[in-house]
Amino acid sequence: MKMYQLNCPACGATVEIEQDRKSMFCSYCGSKIFMDDGVKRVEITKKINYHQTYTDEAKIREHERKEKIQLKQLEYEEREKKRNDRVVFACMGILFLIAAICFGISRFYEVAGKPDANEVQVPFSSKDLKGENYEQVIIDLENAGFIEITTKKNKDLITGFITKDGSVEKVSINGGSDFEEGDIFPEEAAVVVTYHTFEDKD
Repeated sequence: MKMYQLNCPACGATVEIEQDRKSMFCSYCGSKIFMDDGVKRVEITKKINYHQTYTDEAKIREHERKEKIQLKQLEYEEREKKRNDRVVFACMGILFLIAAICFGISRFYEVAGKPDANEVQVPFSSKDLKGENYEQVIIDLENAGFIEITTKKNKDLITGFITKDGSVEKVSINGGSDFEEGDIFPEEAAVVVTYHTFEDKD
């Protein structure tokens, strides 16, 4: 039996057909091909599998639905990223502003806390001097820059076992005996060192 080739009008695939056959099915797409030798005409009847068609359409719709969901998810993630970026930038701006304010305040107090040429910044508090030897306290006050220092005796000692002779009772600066380390006074401020001693000592 003589065979010859032709191209399927439906899918374009090359198929073989017997010379005397009037029809055949394309082995590639399933289309039914009719041969009319009289007019050299090829007619096609598409073999349709309705179940497969519906299944394919359902898969297409499901695929489109998933694509829409993925697109919405991507859009949501993009919006969240932009919102988070704005929050991060805002927080960074606030932190930068706070840091600048703190730096400015520290610089202000640093400059404001420095004594002038005729002032003294006390390197200790009044509590630090209590109980210390008055002679050493006078030296420390002079080294700090005070120039008007006087002493005052408190003749209240009997044995000197608990409170030592010459131990400081209090130190007053310009009449105030409650000062803190870092306080600033004029160098000519009146400093009075009161210390404990015995009655019979001059």
